[in-house]
Amino acid sequence: MEADFEKIKRQWPQREIIDMLKSSYDVLSDNERSIFLDVACFFNGEELDRIMQIFEGCGFFPHVGIERLVERSLLMISKNRKVEIHNLTRDVAREIVSEENYQILRRRRLWDPSSIRLLLEEIEPKGTEVIEGIFLNTANLNVVVNPMAFENMYNLRLLKVYTSSSEPTQELHLPEGLSSLPYELKLLHWEHYVGPKLLKPNWLK
Repeated sequence: MEADFEKIKRQWPQREIIDMLKSSYDVLSDNERSIFLDVACFFNGEELDRIMQIFEGCGFFPHVGIERLVERSLLMISKNRKVEIHNLTRDVAREIVSEENYQILRRRRLWDPSSIRLLLEEIEPKGTEVIEGIFLNTANLNVVVNPMAFENMYNLRLLKVYTSSSEPTQELHLPEGLSSLPYELKLLHWEHYVGPKLLKPNWLK
């Protein structure tokens, strides 16, 4: 599939490829759209079995959804069973996410560290009930988290706090802990968590 995509890139103007990808997206079901955008924003290069488990927890019927996305050349499954997405397809997917709302912090999926920092520090965050996924790379970031930061994120399914730095430092500070985390969470990955006991220990990494 990768070779086919590169051939298309050489033969077609980029704008036409983008329009073609968006047309493929438009005919997807809601579950297939959710899988596609989650992979583009969060799970590119992840193991298929792990992603399937997460999406099953979300009720997305991934066995059917991922197969259809591969058929439509929106996703690829590598020989070592990892889910991959072409860079241009990823960029188109992220553009779709960006078009959901002109305000970055009112979008369903967040991955930009500086934007997420503002959200977590905000005293009275508003509009956060639309957020479904947050993947925060804390490298070179220093954040004092508002204990109510996740209070109204009723639809938050995916939360990953990690660092790409080799230094195992804690860049997120929780001096007052967290009042709560959403019940809808299907993925909770929080590296180097330091704070009051809030969750079952085996939930935290």
